[in-house]
Formats: sequence, C-alpha cells, structure tokens
Amino acid sequence: REARGMGDEVVAPHHLLLGLVAEDRSAAGFLASGVRIERAREACRAAVGKGGPAQAATGLATDVPFSGASKRVFVAAVEFSRNMGCNFISPDHIALGLFDLDDPTTNSILKSLGVVPTQLAKQALTRVKGELAKDGREPLGLSSFKLRDKSTAGNGRTAIAKYSNKKKEKSALAQFCIDLTMRASGGFIDPVIGRTKEIERVVQIICRRTKNNPILLGEAGVGKTAIAEGLALKIANGDVPIFLVGKRILSLDVALLMAGAKERGELEARVTSLIREMMLFFLSTRFILLLALELLEEEIRELVLISLIC
Repeated sequence: REARGMGDEVVAPHHLLLGLVAEDRSAAGFLASGVRIERAREACRAAVGKGGPAQAATGLATDVPFSGASKRVFVAAVEFSRNMGCNFISPDHIALGLFDLDDPTTNSILKSLGVVPTQLAKQALTRVKGELAKDGREPLGLSSFKLRDKSTAGNGRTAIAKYSNKKKEKSALAQFCIDLTMRASGGFIDPVIGRTKEIERVVQIICRRTKNNPILLGEAGVGKTAIAEGLALKIANGDVPIFLVGKRILSLDVALLMAGAKERGELEARVTSLIREMMLFFLSTRFILLLALELLEEEIRELVLISLIC
C-alpha cells in the first residue's frame, strides 16, 4: 500500500520501513523512537524526491512485487529469527533485517527523522527478548549483534554471518528447550492447585539414589504438565531439598527442533547435541509409544533410541 500510495511499481526497502512504522501503534512510536507514520511518509517522499501529497493506493497490495533488496531484507529476517532461537518471525526481525541491509535511502530517511539505526535495533532486540522470556528462553547471540560493518562492506560479512558463527557455540538446550524454571521465576507460571501430593512424590523419587526417574501417567488434560510446572515453581522458590537447588526443568520443543533442518545430518547434529548436554531424561510413556508407532519423524526416533541404547 505504501508503494502504491507513492506511485511506485516495486516495494523497496524504504516502503518496508513505512510499513513497519504504520504497524507499530505503540504510544512511544516506532520502536520507542517517537516516530509516527505521517512524519515518516513526509521524510520518505522528501528523500526520494516526491514532494507532493501522497496518492491514494489503488489495487491490492499484492499487485506490487518486491525488489531484490526487499527480498534480501526478508531473508535476513528469517536468518535472524532462526539464529536467535525463535520459532516465529515478527516485525522486529524484519526491522533488524532492514537495518542490516544498510540501504542508503532508508538511512537518509532515518537520519532526517533524527533516529539512529543502532538504537532502533537495540529496541527491536529488547522486544524479541521479551517475547522469548515468556517461554523461558534467552535469544541466542543477543550480546553479539552488530549492524553491517562499514569497513567490511562488499565482502558479504554482515551481522547474519556473525550470528551463524555464534550459533555453533550456543547450547542446544537453550535453543530448542523451554526453561520452565526460568518461566516460574519470571512469574509466567500460575500457582498449581490440588497437586501438592503428586509434586512432593516426584521430588522424593528424583532425590533417590537409584531408580530416580518418575513417570507421569494419565490421559491428556489431567494435569501431567501442571505437575512439572509445580516442580519448577518449587525449585524457583527454593522450596526443595538441597539436591534440587539450582536445578532446571526443561521442556523440549520438538517442532522447533525439526524446523529448518534441511538435511538428515543437520537434524542428527541437533539431536546429538541435545542428548550430549542432558544428564537426566524425563520420557513419558506417551512419547515412547509415539516413537514405537512411528508417529514422530523417523530420523528423530532412530537417533534418540540409538543414543539411549548407547
């Protein structure tokens, strides 16, 4: 719509910027910069040499193709999302991809608006961190984020490449698991009512010297997950034996584990990394049955069972 309104035939990066500003309806403006869509449109038209009023958009927004630069923004957004350990792509990821592109027109617009891309990027990262915190996750590579290095322009080394190098050094558990204990500490898990005896029994079993793997049996919806969350709450509150103080309860996100794995070798590396970091398994009978009935991906079934046997 922004491209149509300006009479352009392709969606360029500066049109993406206008779309992001229009979508951010927070009281503080676009990424807490105070920028509103009206100011952004005026600055954009001035930057591209179109001083007249905006034209009414005609036709559907899908009628306007994306330019090559705009497509690179979306590719960068996907890479940022994947390398941060996210299972979603938000406008904040697109904003990061846009800032990493280092488009001259976009930079000129931001400069005329009195905002700095690096500050906007920090705010976008803060929002992503807040979204991941709801699931007890920490974004990977957060501290290493940098926009495109002007001194290395032309050799293709952007923040995406730096992220990719960092990704190999990060914990597989942090990337593919939800930390229930962290969620409990952050107040994202409600108190568990009516499961005190079951939670205490689980604590007793875990603290045994031998045969210390509890199995929770029950139909779907009876409260098995609630018991695990109740245990996470007790650990977060320090209401556990000394043996469990500082321990974490992790929930594996199988969908995230498989997402983006294009080859068997990549999936094998992920599963192997997970198992190598685990000191204790919690395998429900339902999960074992799913493995036996081949309702999960064959690659994951084989890799997990081989690792357990070894």
